[in-house]
Amino acid sequence: VICRVVNLSLESGNCDGSCFVYEWFGGMIAGPRFGDYQAGFRFGRLGYDLVEQRGLKRFAARTYMNFGNVVLPWTAHVRAGRELVRRAFEAANQSGDLNFAGHCCSHLNTNLLAAGDPLDEVQSEAERGLAFAQNMRFGLAIDRISTQLGLIRTLRGLTPTFGCFDSEHFDERAIERRFSDNPNLAFAECWYWVRKLQARYFGGDYVAAVDASLEAQRLLWISASHFETAEYHFYGALARAASCASAAADQHQQHLQALLTHHRQLEIWAANCPENFENRAALVGAEIARIDGRALDAEHLYEQAIRSAVANDFVQNEAVANELAARFYATRGFEKVARVYLRDARHCYLRWGAHGKVRQLDEVYPYLREDEPLPGATRTIGAPVEHLDLATVIKVSQAVSGEIVLEKLIDTLLRTAMAQAGAERVLLIMAQDGTQRIVAEAMTGGDTVTVHLCDEAVAEAVLPESVLNYVLRTRESVILDDAAIHSQFAADCYIHQRRTRSILCLPLLNQAQLIGVLYLENNLAPRVFAPTRLAVLKLLASQAAIALENT
Repeated sequence: VICRVVNLSLESGNCDGSCFVYEWFGGMIAGPRFGDYQAGFRFGRLGYDLVEQRGLKRFAARTYMNFGNVVLPWTAHVRAGRELVRRAFEAANQSGDLNFAGHCCSHLNTNLLAAGDPLDEVQSEAERGLAFAQNMRFGLAIDRISTQLGLIRTLRGLTPTFGCFDSEHFDERAIERRFSDNPNLAFAECWYWVRKLQARYFGGDYVAAVDASLEAQRLLWISASHFETAEYHFYGALARAASCASAAADQHQQHLQALLTHHRQLEIWAANCPENFENRAALVGAEIARIDGRALDAEHLYEQAIRSAVANDFVQNEAVANELAARFYATRGFEKVARVYLRDARHCYLRWGAHGKVRQLDEVYPYLREDEPLPGATRTIGAPVEHLDLATVIKVSQAVSGEIVLEKLIDTLLRTAMAQAGAERVLLIMAQDGTQRIVAEAMTGGDTVTVHLCDEAVAEAVLPESVLNYVLRTRESVILDDAAIHSQFAADCYIHQRRTRSILCLPLLNQAQLIGVLYLENNLAPRVFAPTRLAVLKLLASQAAIALENT
């Protein structure tokens, strides 16, 4: 049917329905069926251009969503399509296309999870989407988002058993019984088994992870064009690799054969989109080399996986690659090297917000525990906002929201940011007449903090423009543990010349509008702006955006 509609459109001209069908053809047929992902992208772009340039907007929501999250991830970074998914949700609401509004909610969660966004933020987004789907009684979206939330909660350590969805919000047995009783729920069931595969893998239950992958495999036909398929191949491969060591001879061969099949698919995707898949294919290749006894190949591939994950900002994959590299070196007797990789893995899991995984590592490797414990009820800086003590929340909120004079507000904002973050230098950047200008700077000198207002152009001698431009473009925070060695930004003239260490750049957003940017740096030490400081700073940024807009 899809091919027939495409042919009719090519022969006789395009209508509104052609836009959406081009997306389907690109995302469901050209790529998954025939492996021609570049042709799939071109058809997807055609559908998008017809909406944007020809005004064929009847199915705009479906076109945006499919181009953003079904077509693009196979040829461009997964974050490239995120704004299209958000636009799709808005368009669906405006046109009354509520089914696809619900689909957009689950697809946005897919995008956020695949990109490795902070899990506390992903959970908030998923909970908003679930409430929307429940309000409109859209069962498919409810089931898919509930499963995504189950994975998020267990990664964050919010379920009684790490790696298991069971909690007051979720009952694995009940939903599995419902799926088995109703084959019409195959789409939601497929996504459930993929997310359960991920959860069990992180939990270290590799037998259950392989079982979940087999359940997902029989349903994969229904979700071939969605990124859940990529998650299935990646985590399915890792679960098989982890199972090889303890498997009997016949099972070992089965695991190895499945592992090689997963790897071949990941390599195909990596050739079309190295941004998303090079790190995944390299890590699975490293595990194959480890099993084969090719130690030198394994070393190179682990490093390639880590470098690629860092360069493309997949913190969750960087964490997994470091953890597996640590196990590899530990089994070869290189304990000191293994500890370095494990510490990096722990730090990446913390950045991601996977506190359940961090606790697991701390229990297995007690030496990894840092001086600061995981965020708890008495933690302040860096705890998730829901865990901050009331005094800190009130103090930070009042510090910026109480000022009504712009100069005093800016002074208070920069001093508060410096105190909470442990920064040496803080800049406030705001737009004036369409260009970004530095309007204030705070610096430490001995025991004092000096704040002065200014009106300076943004320049490479003052701050890393590549970092600022990334935040302005994506409206996402950037945190660099050691900027001089961070491959994505290390070539920046400012970072290269000054050998800058810790950098944090936060967007100040008010109702999705960018009000300004807060830039912080500390050149004395790396990892100053750890995730253990981010919650208060995000709260400060949110309050500051509102206060600056008001003043």
